[in-house]
Formats: sequence, C-alpha cells, structure tokens
Amino acid sequence: MNPDDNAFLEGFTESSIPESTLGELQAVFGEFDIEFHDVLVRTHEHGVDVVGDASWTEFNEEGSHKVARRVIRTFMFFHRPNTTLPEFSIQAKRGLAGRFLLGITARLVGMPTFELEGEPAFNEKFNVVTMNSESVKVLLGREMIDGMVAIENLNLSFVSRGLLFTRHPGVYRSGRANDVRTDGHEQDERVGGDDRIRFIEDAMTVCAPVANDPDIGRRAADAVEGSYAEEAFRNVTEQGGLVGKALKKMTVTSEMLAHLEGHPVPRRDIPDPVQRRAWRGTNFPLVILAVLGAAALSVAIVVLLNGGGGAEWILLLVGLVAYTVFGFVLAHRMTRKRIITHGRVVPGRISAVEKTDTSINDDVVHAITVQPEEAGSEPIIAKMSSQPAKSARRMMERDEATWVLVDPKKPSRGIWPHGWTLEAMAD
Repeated sequence: MNPDDNAFLEGFTESSIPESTLGELQAVFGEFDIEFHDVLVRTHEHGVDVVGDASWTEFNEEGSHKVARRVIRTFMFFHRPNTTLPEFSIQAKRGLAGRFLLGITARLVGMPTFELEGEPAFNEKFNVVTMNSESVKVLLGREMIDGMVAIENLNLSFVSRGLLFTRHPGVYRSGRANDVRTDGHEQDERVGGDDRIRFIEDAMTVCAPVANDPDIGRRAADAVEGSYAEEAFRNVTEQGGLVGKALKKMTVTSEMLAHLEGHPVPRRDIPDPVQRRAWRGTNFPLVILAVLGAAALSVAIVVLLNGGGGAEWILLLVGLVAYTVFGFVLAHRMTRKRIITHGRVVPGRISAVEKTDTSINDDVVHAITVQPEEAGSEPIIAKMSSQPAKSARRMMERDEATWVLVDPKKPSRGIWPHGWTLEAMAD
C-alpha cells in the first residue's frame, strides 16, 4: 500500500517503527515471538501512528495434539508517549451465549461489570473489560461511542501510552468483516486492498477523540481518587469475589517495600504478599511432580525385583525427569528466598527492559537491567513478568531512581521488589 496513492494516508511513510513505540507495541500484543510487517509510520505533535500486520505463534489443542499456528492480523496503533490512560479493552460481542457466559463468569469471580448508562446500542454490541469504570467513562465520549456503534466489528485495547485497533474475527453484522483464511499452519486475518484504507479510516474515526486529545488522560485521572491502579484495586476488592481476595493476598504495599529496604539482613518477619510473590507461590505443581516421580520409581523398582520386562527403564526415566524438574523449581524458589532474606540493597536506575525467550502461563518473562549508582559496578538483572516490566519501562523513561536486592552468591542477579507494588501497576 503506497502512502502516495490516497490522500487519507498523508504523512505516513514506509519506515521502521521508532524504538520507544516498538517497545509499547510489543507490550500491547504480549507475544514472545511477535513480528511486524508492511508497516507505515506517521510522526506528529501528539505521538506516532503505526499501521501494519502483526504475526505471532499460537498453540491450539486439536484432539490429543498441540498444533502451532501462525496468526497474522492487521492493526493500527496510536502511540501517545505524553499521556497516561487506564488499561482496558473493548470487544465486539459474539452471540447471546458468549454475552451470557461473560456476565456469569464476571459475577462468579468478582470482577466489576461495566455498562454505559443511556447507551443501549453500545451495551448491546460491546463488552468493556475494565476495573476502572469511573475513569473509563471519561474516555468514552459521544463521538467515540457513535463511531464504534456504526463500525461495530472491532477490538480496541487502551494501554497507558496509547490505543490499539484491530478487527474482530467472526463478527459480521456491520459488513466490515475481514475474511479469515486458515490452513494447518497459518491463520491469516490481514485486511488488504481497498478494505485496508477503510480499516485505517475506521481506526481513526474511533480512536481520534482520545488519541488526538492531549489533555484527556489528565481528565480521566482527575475523575478518580488516587491513581488508576488504586481505582482498580478498590473496585475489585469491594466486589469480595475470588479475584479481589487473590489480589489482596498478592498486593505489596509501599510500607512493605520500606520494610524490605530498611531491614538489616537477615530479614525477619517478611510480609506474606512478598513471600507469595518471591518464592512461595502454589505448591500444587510440586506435589504432583513429587507424587509422579515417587510412583514411577516405585513401580520401576517392583518390576526390576520381579525380573524386569523392559518397561522399567521408561518408568525410571519418567521418575528421574519428574524429580529433576522438582529440583529445578525448588532451587529457583530457594534462590529467590535467599535474595529476599539476605540480599543487599543496591540503589540504581533502570537501563534496559527486554523480553526473554521464556513464558510462564503465557506471560512473557522480561529481563530488567538496573545500573547501580556506584561507578564501575556491573549491571544487575532481575527477571520478572510483563506487568512489572511495564512499570520498569515507565521508570526508565523518567530516569527515576530505584533499588534492587542482590543475590549474595551471584551479584549480577537480583530481584526488583518495586515491580510488585500497587504503585508500580501501569498507570
């Protein structure tokens, strides 16, 4: 698609995505192997607009097998580095069953539900997934609502520094449906030809009221007490459901952070949320591994004592693998416990936030690099999930001072406790 062929594409050029915009875009998609193709970029006073195709790998269950499939989807991203928005998503509804199940699930787990008062057409067509109901209402003005209702076939993700617009595969009511072409290894959802121009026009129609208003983030923030993260915490915990209870158990407060920073080693009375974040977690996988390993080795020994039959070596291998994984998980937890209990506080500044090749529960692990203040010191790397990585990226943008706890046995390895706090949630 040539930007010179259509006046609507004025300002767009075929160029690489700016580094800061690329980092935000990768975080929005959240896929460890995300790639971008056929990209057009436009830079202006409000930020950067990017339209192109994103591709990543998804794994689907087909019978007893996991099948890898490359998904390709057209997107438009409005990067606004000087604004701060609440993070939420708007999705086109897919059938009565889907709408009913979403509502029932939200009530069961204690997630807040969201509807716009006096907007039946919007509420009929879209699900708004958010924990920030009050600040979100400020963003959804008349122009944006009318644009969404008219277009209908869309997914919209609001993130701290912008908006991501995509089509919603499987929603065909508006006539703006893109064909989904699927074979054994690829799911192609790209929008091409004249439809691509209309895709860009739709994205701009919907997103412009927020993307081109530099003051809207401040107005949304002023609508609530405290930060967006504090608003979300209040809304979820007041529901009293499973999500709220789990969040209370996992939330690290600024007082807990101060306790870690100021307490001499070895640290005593480590707050329960810090323990859960650092090393305790759930013990169920460890129990399963231990039982599996014990069962496999016991049966193998019995078979060997009775003359064997060949299968005992497979059982021995299964048992050894189970206990090896058990050992690795336990060693990892003990390392993190050692860092929290005996780690030295090292002040510094975040110098890099990079994706790793590791994912845990489909959440990409990031390497957060902290450069100590002391001249000549080696950088310290803390590996954390995507949510703390967002906070780290914000701190790096502001060149804000922070600190890490350093492993006494390996000074290049550490934990960044600030990433667990409510204050660190991406605002």
